[in-house]
Amino acid sequence: MESSSTAIDDDPFQKIHHQMQIIFTAGFNRMRDRWDEMFDTNLCLAYAKQLPDHMTAFYEEVYQESNQRREHFVAEIAELRQEALELQRLLSEQQQGLPAGIESHPLFEQRSALDASLEQMQQKLSQRHEIIDEYMLEMETLLYSGEPYLRLRRFSTVRRCFGSQHAIAEQVAQRDRCCPSCGWLW
Repeated sequence: MESSSTAIDDDPFQKIHHQMQIIFTAGFNRMRDRWDEMFDTNLCLAYAKQLPDHMTAFYEEVYQESNQRREHFVAEIAELRQEALELQRLLSEQQQGLPAGIESHPLFEQRSALDASLEQMQQKLSQRHEIIDEYMLEMETLLYSGEPYLRLRRFSTVRRCFGSQHAIAEQVAQRDRCCPSCGWLW
């Protein structure tokens, strides 16, 4: 007997299961005592026969709620993975959204790992945007300072020619290139 009690003590889920059995037995006995006081044996039996259906309905409801929560996690993870792909594209990196082997972990852990990974990528993107903004400010200063080696009519032409901020920053960083559409030389 002592070995079975230690097995229950070692496994917290078995301990909870045992507590539920005790609660169910006590509740069933209370109901039966109440019904015996109020009804004849046949009616008591009819009510008792309904209890398994009530329990099944309760557990089905709990299961459905858990299933909805699972589906919510799966949808969130899919959205986070899509966001990770977009950030990877913006960063021009092939960084994996989830650490290797985490797909076998619980969904909550996967979501948390993705959140942490996305936060790092967003910080990296923010840092790159700061660098780009510095380059843009430097370019504006040079464009409007009248430096002879910059021969553009308007700053908007630079934006039109280079497109994205990433391309502008790349061009500013590599001043030995020229714009293919306007022939502007650095």
